[in-house]
Amino acid sequence: MLNKYSFLIKKELRDFFRSYKCILMVLFITIYPIIWRIRGKILPDVIYIAFFQMAQGQFIFDSFLNDTKEKGSLFFINMKISFESQFLIKMLIAFSQVLVSILVNFKDIAYLFSPIDILWIIPIIFQASFLMFIGTIISGGAELSTALSVTAIIFAITFAVLLSPTIIRILISLGLLTITYLISKKMYYSKIYRSQL
Repeated sequence: MLNKYSFLIKKELRDFFRSYKCILMVLFITIYPIIWRIRGKILPDVIYIAFFQMAQGQFIFDSFLNDTKEKGSLFFINMKISFESQFLIKMLIAFSQVLVSILVNFKDIAYLFSPIDILWIIPIIFQASFLMFIGTIISGGAELSTALSVTAIIFAITFAVLLSPTIIRILISLGLLTITYLISKKMYYSKIYRSQL
């Protein structure tokens, strides 16, 4: 069992280091806030969250696209690795990218967010990644259409959530997380996705 997951982690790390887009995204979300700080400004919280969502989403997109192109998903299905296990490992690797930006820009981020915000930020980042997976399947792996549509949805959801009181933010983000998770799982086992493998 442990061998399955260590293999999956190695595969996801390989996907990250092979994707120049993911590496560029990590550099961008780390350096851009520093440039703002040098100019005496702090990025708005909505931009930080959108950056984190896009960085996670880019990796999720590339990883699932590689699974489809290289028939990796069929391999994982035959190994009886569940959708949840795959997604959690992908999210773990994706979060490690974002962690670089969080650590470098921690003072600014700590100023913008309170500990209770974790209760809605984590679900909204997860649901953005589920949205990216859904977009990947619907577009048949067409990156531009997926990126444009999902990025627009992510920004709209993030703005809507930030305009709400904290308790509403938590409820909305948990509700969206549940809905996008259920749709993603359904699509993962659907004929539409299997036909792309």
